[in-house]
Amino acid sequence: MLHEALEQPEILLISIGREIERARYFHDRTYPIDIHCVAQSIITLVNFKGLDPGNMQLAHSVLNWAMNHMWDEKGYFYYRVLRTCTIRTSYMRWSQAWMLLAMSTLLSESRAEGKPVTVEDTTAAVR
Repeated sequence: MLHEALEQPEILLISIGREIERARYFHDRTYPIDIHCVAQSIITLVNFKGLDPGNMQLAHSVLNWAMNHMWDEKGYFYYRVLRTCTIRTSYMRWSQAWMLLAMSTLLSESRAEGKPVTVEDTTAAVR
């Protein structure tokens, strides 16, 4: 099956795009949910927006989920959510830098598509 998917990479990527909202660290488990995986999900969805018209909306949905579940009001993203607890450590390179890249990639592409981005939008994104 993987061999067939690799012969038609657009099908494989669309399939990945539909599942990527979960931002899984391991393919067969929900936990841990790692902020680096969330960031990479957003970046991948934006980069492959041409393969599925829903990818940009899904990327916004992933960001919204991260803001609701992995953002601390002190101004940083949590490192990892486990089944029984959340690791709230702020790692500059692993957590914050990757989410900055993901958010700026999404913002840049949204502007390139002509979607208006206001101060309220960016403020709401980082509360």
